[in-house]
Amino acid sequence: MAHNNICGVGREQDWGSHNIEHELSALYDCAHGAGLAVVFPAWMKYVY
Repeated sequence: MAHNNICGVGREQDWGSHNIEHELSALYDCAHGAGLAVVFPAWMKYVY
């Protein structure tokens, strides 16, 4: 479900947290999911 865009059909999408995480994983060699677990809550608080 995550990569076939079904959840995003007809909705505005924001991939900001993923873009931030890709930068972190490039610098610190962490797994994508682990990086998102750190970035996503802070990103949601910022957007809220």
